[in-house]
Amino acid sequence: MSTIGHLINGQIVTDENRTQPVFNPSTGDSTRQVALASKATVEQAIAAAETAYPAWRATPPHQACPYHVPF
Repeated sequence: MSTIGHLINGQIVTDENRTQPVFNPSTGDSTRQVALASKATVEQAIAAAETAYPAWRATPPHQACPYHVPF
């Protein structure tokens, strides 16, 4: 079964220690699992976000918008 990780600083980070099944609501089947972040993973994500924020804040909306559309 594949594990969904966390996208941190352009890299997928997967904590295998704790996972939670992901269920298909129409069938009830568990098709994947999601990694539950450890304290270290959360701290890594926060540090990456703090580093990226100044450049992201300076990005004009017409350049930032394409990153939001897929979500």
